[in-house]
Amino acid sequence: DAKVKLYNGPLDCVKKIWKNNGALGFYRGFWPTFWRDGPTYGLYFVVYEFFKWKTLDEEGNSSMSSLLFAGGMAGVCTWLFTYPFDVVKSVIQTLPDNAPRQEMSMIYQFSTNYKLHGTKFFTQGLSACLIRAIPANAATFLLYELTLKFI
Repeated sequence: DAKVKLYNGPLDCVKKIWKNNGALGFYRGFWPTFWRDGPTYGLYFVVYEFFKWKTLDEEGNSSMSSLLFAGGMAGVCTWLFTYPFDVVKSVIQTLPDNAPRQEMSMIYQFSTNYKLHGTKFFTQGLSACLIRAIPANAATFLLYELTLKFI
């Protein structure tokens, strides 16, 4: 039932995870998170630098709008690649404590959910994520560039 409150605050959450799962309980969803974040940070910066380079003016400078565009595109391209891993991570992290061990596997979740729901399962919520990614990553890279100028 979605209305059942599992935890009474963060400390209660930590206590219950420790009691029910030990230290490994804090690492549930590690591998999908690794595959979501690890390789994509390289992609993130490559895409940003590519769009930054493609929008240089005649003197080789970037305008604020081109930096915002490049940052937004970096976020969108990265999420397009990583979103299925984020979905699987969320599924694994929200499984009940008594779920069979095999269900905690990234491969199991990918194959089972693909068989049951097709590719659509791995893209639910993607449009909202992409819409959020544009301003969030545009601002992130603009601040990154401004910081580089001041150090």
